Amino acid sequence: MKNRFIKLRNKFLDQRLSASEEQELHTIERYILQKEKNEVFKSDIEKVQIKNEMYNQIEKKINTRNYGWLLKVASVLLIICLGSTAFFFNSDSFQDRVVYENTSTGNTTIVLPDSSTVILKKNSVLTLEKDFNTGTRTVSLQGQAFFEVFRNENSPFKVITGKLVTSVLGTSFNIDQQAAQIKVTVASGLVSVEKDNLKLILTPDNQAFLDMEKETLIKREVNHKLETFWFKDEMELINITLGELTAFLEIHYGASFRYLEPESKNKRISIYINKDDTLTSILRSINYINEVKLKKTANNVVEVHAIK
Repeated sequence: MKNRFIKLRNKFLDQRLSASEEQELHTIERYILQKEKNEVFKSDIEKVQIKNEMYNQIEKKINTRNYGWLLKVASVLLIICLGSTAFFFNSDSFQDRVVYENTSTGNTTIVLPDSSTVILKKNSVLTLEKDFNTGTRTVSLQGQAFFEVFRNENSPFKVITGKLVTSVLGTSFNIDQQAAQIKVTVASGLVSVEKDNLKLILTPDNQAFLDMEKETLIKREVNHKLETFWFKDEMELINITLGELTAFLEIHYGASFRYLEPESKNKRISIYINKDDTLTSILRSINYINEVKLKKTANNVVEVHAIK
């Protein structure tokens, strides 16, 4: 059965499965779910790890024009992986911790055993202890990730990032760890951030900012959409200051902005940005709808001046 299952699975991923073979795959699925689904895993973490691995395989195989096939594959393989992993995984080989390392060129979505969701940026690492979701929900992060935490008032969700401990019951937030700083930005709910004896309580559009060199932790106001655009296709910014927007553009487009009238930073604008937009197209949009003029000069410097 093992060899036959693997053969059918591979044909399914390559979109070469006939109608009769698809029916056979469903038959194997039903057999596995009835006979072995409660016996092949030592823990929920093992189950979720396999599910994520299978899901990532499916994502690589399916392009954006083939959603119908994606749904068919997902409906079969994500169920099968919950009950058939014993065929090709040895549960005794799992270590005390589960480590998700995103070595791909894009973002990876992970569903944790407690149903929380994590979007892990490339070159980032998320680590779960073996006893995750058995009274405690503690993970550690290196890099950047967006968390959407399933609410459980009896089990706080904690993220350890360097010297920071972020604690929530159920909410969504972004953590960005860099060499010189760590930022925790809240999208929804209530978040606690601690360092040593200092504790900050954050609400939506609050950010905890840790300066690694100065060892200072401060709370500040931000627009969370700017901090979470890295995994989105688009964003609509309403009544944002021009200073906030140009600071974002400096980071994402490598431009430098020079204000001829410093007070122009406080002007408020609304704008829609797509991930495929170029800096030139964004500047054109700003010039069209606002009382400022942005002009790109040499060395990727953009001059900003008010229209009299």
